[in-house]
Amino acid sequence: MSECDVKRIVEELVGSRRDDEIVVLLFMHAHASEAVLFSAVQLALGGGRYYASAKVTRAVLHSLIEKGLVRELYVTYYKKKIRVYVLTDCGMKVARVLSEIFRV
Repeated sequence: MSECDVKRIVEELVGSRRDDEIVVLLFMHAHASEAVLFSAVQLALGGGRYYASAKVTRAVLHSLIEKGLVRELYVTYYKKKIRVYVLTDCGMKVARVLSEIFRV
């Protein structure tokens, strides 16, 4: 996706009731200055009480990456590669609109 059509993306997410994707975007927007770990996304999808399955979490993140809303990065920590996720500029705009809609 080369161009960010915020209105269309928000309408698609809200209209098709993609609640998991909305939750992840709002969670990442709240932590916008930080890269987010996979396990943190699992916990957000689990409502903060339990971890969502890895399969569901991967599917949600993959969908957001395909839409150009989230970027996956690899960082090295004590010789171990760790995947982290950050919002793209488009993802930040979409999350900002969603946070206004849901008053978060």
